[in-house]
Amino acid sequence: MLMELEKSLKGSTFIFCDLYKLFEEVHAQPEVYGFANVVDSCCIDVNGNQTRECTPGRTPCSDRGTHAFFDPFHPSQSMHKLWFQ
Repeated sequence: MLMELEKSLKGSTFIFCDLYKLFEEVHAQPEVYGFANVVDSCCIDVNGNQTRECTPGRTPCSDRGTHAFFDPFHPSQSMHKLWFQ
């Protein structure tokens, strides 16, 4: 299907990957991938329990590059970079 899409959408490139497997590997061996924290998000919500979106105006953690998640819903920039590598 991806090859058909590339043919019909000239100039497009599609990539198929197993992100779940990557998350499993990062969670099992975070230090191999440069992460110190694969459980907690980097920002704190209004309740302080990291289950909702970030509190507006509150500064996220200073070591964002070592967290796998920026908030409870989104991977960090470091995790996105790992996906593209």
